[in-house]
Amino acid sequence: MIFFKNLLLSCTLVTLIACSLDVEDYSDYCPVATKLIPLEISVVFKCAPDEECFKYPARVEFGRVSRPLGIDCWGGVYSYTFVSGDIREEATNSYVHPIYELRPDSSNRIEFSMIDRYGAEKKYDIKLTDYIPKYKVVGDTLEIDARNGVYYYYKGRKEWGVDSLLKLEINENILPFFDFVYAERMANEDSLTFTGTVYWR
Repeated sequence: MIFFKNLLLSCTLVTLIACSLDVEDYSDYCPVATKLIPLEISVVFKCAPDEECFKYPARVEFGRVSRPLGIDCWGGVYSYTFVSGDIREEATNSYVHPIYELRPDSSNRIEFSMIDRYGAEKKYDIKLTDYIPKYKVVGDTLEIDARNGVYYYYKGRKEWGVDSLLKLEINENILPFFDFVYAERMANEDSLTFTGTVYWR
């Protein structure tokens, strides 16, 4: 089950450092929106054992507008400046969705921001380990908090499990990783989806 936060609540896991979301009429900016708008954002990443997500790059993709803006001229095209570390470039979805590969720091965090033509900025500080299901190995059993569901793997097959405490026997056929998806609606109306692979040994 995927949980979406109430839009009136501030987010807890993702730290939204700054946000300027202008919701006035966009008709002056057609056919390309140059103000910050609510977007669908996908974060895909992997974690090594002991929740070491910094060992792999994370992929951040910006997709469609996350809600209707209620104007006739809106075509879903936007343009802004993406900033993260040494990356600073214009991003537009006029042809394809913008995708960026970011390297998490040693605390498993990625940071990026979006700046519109008028200087308004949305800045994200995301700790990846806040979004992976909790798990531990107890003897010959793998225990996973799978309330949102996980995919786990055996040689030759893939299984789906949903349980507050999913217990899997560790044997020669089980593969040493599982996949998960977690979605969250932010207070600024961006919709973030986290998709990941966790290696547990």
